[in-house]
Amino acid sequence: MDRLAIIRNFINTQNNIISNTIDSTQHIAVVLQGGGAASQEILRQERKRRQKKPPKQGGSRKGRAPNIRQDFEAGYQLLYKDYFSKSPRYPDYKFRRRFRMHRSLFLKIVNDIEQHNVYFTHRANALGNFGLRGIQKITAAL
Repeated sequence: MDRLAIIRNFINTQNNIISNTIDSTQHIAVVLQGGGAASQEILRQERKRRQKKPPKQGGSRKGRAPNIRQDFEAGYQLLYKDYFSKSPRYPDYKFRRRFRMHRSLFLKIVNDIEQHNVYFTHRANALGNFGLRGIQKITAAL
């Protein structure tokens, strides 16, 4: 049972006890009624708490700086032209020095990681804007 049902059950039980003990002493009836009032107050507070709207998560807030527009695609194009095109800007020995592996091995690693983990795939965010490509993320991780 949830909390609200337990409280309702408690109040109903107390009301039944009060109605069945009319011929008992006045003192017991007053104590039980006081407990019933406290239970009803708890029930009222619980209803009020449930009616409150949940706090807003994230989003734009007054007084905050707007998001900086980052050109991820231009970064990818530069990386591709520098290292992975048919005639790259940097030769193979520079690639090997910077990445500490051959280009073919690096591309195999990128492909395998993209197949294994969704984080490294090129996806759109909630607004439909595309983020970094897997090759950029893996390059940054090295």
